[in-house]
Amino acid sequence: MKMKPHVLLALGLVLLALHAEAAVTIAPASPTAQDQITATIDVLAGCFDIITTSVTGNSIRTDIRQQGCIIGPPAFTVPETARFGPLLPGTYTYDVYLEYEHTGPVLYSRQMIVVAPAVPILSEVGLSILAISLAGIACFALGKRG
Repeated sequence: MKMKPHVLLALGLVLLALHAEAAVTIAPASPTAQDQITATIDVLAGCFDIITTSVTGNSIRTDIRQQGCIIGPPAFTVPETARFGPLLPGTYTYDVYLEYEHTGPVLYSRQMIVVAPAVPILSEVGLSILAISLAGIACFALGKRG
């Protein structure tokens, strides 16, 4: 399929405008080492998207390959999601690359994600022992008063 230069220019301008407004939202906003992380990425609608995410060291990369796109107005975005983690505590660089119709990947968004240590939680047995211990201390303290 051969496109006319003005169609390619218009398509390029639409993609450039969408790239300038690239929205990537990370949830939870302050992840811990026990959380699965969800990235919501706004991409051009009307395409079949293939999404892959990889974690290498402190770099996270999501690739979105858009294929079979329907060309023509109106140009609007739809949210796509990528899930990864849990991750070890630390600071990570999160890159999103977009490849439109086999044109090669282009950096779409880059941001930092800081993962905090996991909040320690007690098992049911540990929680039961703590509750019994606190009840015993309370009974002992009340017995000394009366």
